[in-house]
Amino acid sequence: MNDLTINAAPKRGPGRPRKNPIVPDEPVSVQEPAAASALPVAPPPEDLHAPAPLTDTDIEMVDRKGAAKLLGKSLMTIAWLESNDPDFPAPFTLGKNNFYFLTNDLRAYVLKKAAQAKALKQQKMQAGSKP
Repeated sequence: MNDLTINAAPKRGPGRPRKNPIVPDEPVSVQEPAAASALPVAPPPEDLHAPAPLTDTDIEMVDRKGAAKLLGKSLMTIAWLESNDPDFPAPFTLGKNNFYFLTNDLRAYVLKKAAQAKALKQQKMQAGSKP
């Protein structure tokens, strides 16, 4: 065989060739910051137009699809609960066909249902234990 083909770099397939890595000619030295100067550095001023951090008391709302996801139910179940469960929170509108729920109301509904189920279970346990 020919000596030139043996020592040649392997060819890449079709497409874009690899870029050669950039190697600096001189090593880059990192300068250490100077010691604390006589003048202290003041912190940057706070942005007056920045939004305040959110708290638990802020209004959070979800649409019907978000309520279904929050409760782990289908949209049809949410529609059934709206029409058949008097404890289920009523949706409110923002615009013509945009129905929303407050997430705090949905959480309170779930906690209320859990408390009712716990009380019912305790009643059944007490009724079964009495002679």
